[in-house]
Amino acid sequence: MRHKLISLVLAAILPLLLILPATAQDDTAVPFVLCGELDSADCAILEESALAMSDVTASSFDIQFDASIGGLPDMPVDPIAFTLAMTGQWAVDDGAHNAIRSMGALNGADPAAAQAMAKQIPTVILDLYRGLSFDVSLTWDVPQNVADLIAEDADVPFPPTLTWNMRMVDGMMYVDLSELKALAPELTSVKADWIGFDMVGLMQMLLDQSQPGGNQADDAFATGVGAGAGATQMLKLIQDYVTVERLDDVNVADQTAAVFQYTPDMVGFFTSKIFRTEFLQIAAAAAANAGDTSTAEMEKNLSMLGFVAPLLFRDLTVDSTTTIGLDDSYTYLVQTEFKWDLSGLMQLAAMSDPSLAESLPAGAVPTINYALDATYGQYNDALEFAAPEDVEIIPLDQLTPGDTSLVY
Repeated sequence: MRHKLISLVLAAILPLLLILPATAQDDTAVPFVLCGELDSADCAILEESALAMSDVTASSFDIQFDASIGGLPDMPVDPIAFTLAMTGQWAVDDGAHNAIRSMGALNGADPAAAQAMAKQIPTVILDLYRGLSFDVSLTWDVPQNVADLIAEDADVPFPPTLTWNMRMVDGMMYVDLSELKALAPELTSVKADWIGFDMVGLMQMLLDQSQPGGNQADDAFATGVGAGAGATQMLKLIQDYVTVERLDDVNVADQTAAVFQYTPDMVGFFTSKIFRTEFLQIAAAAAANAGDTSTAEMEKNLSMLGFVAPLLFRDLTVDSTTTIGLDDSYTYLVQTEFKWDLSGLMQLAAMSDPSLAESLPAGAVPTINYALDATYGQYNDALEFAAPEDVEIIPLDQLTPGDTSLVY
């Protein structure tokens, strides 16, 4: 039970990356921003916001993610839909803020500097957890037919609405089990509504138990850094294929706010020379690591992608807006809408498998949709965090699993 609990908690922390600020390399470096063909004054708003957000040490948030997929063959229920809502607040002290900056600095570091900095990962991890506080409520909502499907597959009751609360205070992690007990009967051995454990102590023990020289930690850190650097590199690659517009100003948080809209040209990007070149480099490196030096098949597949991309992506629309306060340069609202009509993809697939067309639901339009609506506020306020009252503290020796690889 304890082993499963750690896995659940560590997995649940991942969505918190949505609430942590972007990082700059130092107090003056400007994180990369997409400006498109905006004039210099509008681009300056985005750059000033990126710098301001890198100095955020506390905020509240209210995030909702809605997703659905429907109209595809052999779906057990149609559509499959869910909503994930995450509300709460967070704060970091100076040590944790410096740890976040250290992670951000690696995105712009040369390989030698990045490797040297990676050796500090145990210290960075512990500084982050020591100085991070949050109070988060996660709520899953699914239609009743989807809940019934999950319950049938998992062989336990699954409610249409499920809320999971977590808090981090003074290095202690607290998890609300009140609604989770129905899903995991073994958790009923905990009589209190909440459990708590020393998160900093747990991380220290897991780091101490890693392989000699900290290889697992270094590898995990390198993976995380690579993901962050990869995201920045991807923004740079697609910048010529994203239209950036400034929309009409609005009012938020007692100030005028600028609204920027981002619209990517998916067909243009996937048929571009830059995509072909970059993808081939990445694929060739991966193939070389696997002992395969041939790129002929990859080039063939890329040529095919260039041919079918207009059919695949012609009905894909992605729009994102960011709302920035003009007085304080903070981001107050981020909205993204993704709509993909898969009819073209189904037509392409049916060319090689005619039975696929017959299996499509009558009159159905195969689609994938999602929408993200994130609101932020209370920037750098003196937010308060308190441990729950009804809590059972779990000793570390009951939590630490024998296989420390799960944390990585």
